[in-house]
Amino acid sequence: MHNLKFIIILFMITIYNCKESEFILQEVDPASKPAIMNAGHQSANLLVVTLKSKVIEAIGQGGALNAVTVCNKQGLILTDSIARHTRHVLNIRRTSYKYRNPKNRPDTIDREVLNSFVKADKADKPRLYRVIQGDSLYYRYYQPLKIGGLCVTCHGKPETMDKMLVEKIKQVYPGDMAQGYGVGDFRGVVCVSIEEIN
Repeated sequence: MHNLKFIIILFMITIYNCKESEFILQEVDPASKPAIMNAGHQSANLLVVTLKSKVIEAIGQGGALNAVTVCNKQGLILTDSIARHTRHVLNIRRTSYKYRNPKNRPDTIDREVLNSFVKADKADKPRLYRVIQGDSLYYRYYQPLKIGGLCVTCHGKPETMDKMLVEKIKQVYPGDMAQGYGVGDFRGVVCVSIEEIN
């Protein structure tokens, strides 16, 4: 019986350590924080401004139905393009618990950070973490996204949205969860992964 307890405890410690070794989030060294924050901030803002301008342009050319098509076909391409052409940036993503595109599903680190935003009284300040994941060391900058007036057109409450638009979203994004928001709601985050800046 004593050996069984010992084996169970050893097993629990091993599982706990395996989970903990997946990633470690640390505070960022104050000396390097401004440069990394700046890289994250510029990249996240560029993404938000670029996507918003594409949506406004698409609405102007063919209404909200056209905007859904443009977001579906160009959203990830634009995001990847910004990451590829921005110095020190490894990756940029938008993520949320209520994602529209399954490719924007939060990973384990994202979920931990999203939880911290949801629990915060005000989810309006960006966050920066030093990430150790296996042999990799990099940074993640998280900028919160809030629902604006234009956003509720496609992310609002389905019962108040245009019925053709709701059907179009279901057709293009069959597993969509990114509806039911009101203006000012926390939507999710832009996550910018950044390499070491010397």
